[in-house]
Amino acid sequence: MTVHLAADIQPGWRLYSMDQPSGGPIATAISLPPAQPFVFAGAIGAAKPHAIFDPTSGIQGRLYTGHAEFALPIKTALTAPVGSQTVSVEIRYQTCNDVLCLPPRTVRVNLPVQVRGK
Repeated sequence: MTVHLAADIQPGWRLYSMDQPSGGPIATAISLPPAQPFVFAGAIGAAKPHAIFDPTSGIQGRLYTGHAEFALPIKTALTAPVGSQTVSVEIRYQTCNDVLCLPPRTVRVNLPVQVRGK
């Protein structure tokens, strides 16, 4: 299955890509917390970020403005119980505008899924 995450970014703010260079705001990180019967089945997909000079950090940043989408290929472990389950995804990110950066934040998104038997 592929889970799609979307972020609507307020005007004047930016969200940093998953390959944001070090030395500035943190890169967005998406993970599956342990102790659930789901794992990534491949690399996370994302639209190509803007590569622009970031005045807040003084580096060439890779970032999104307006909207960002991520595609998470997820597979179910063979040991997953059949029936209603929840896929939990954690997203750690930082947002900045031209004057300041907010502290990094981690949010968890829980998505209901149905696991079917073979």
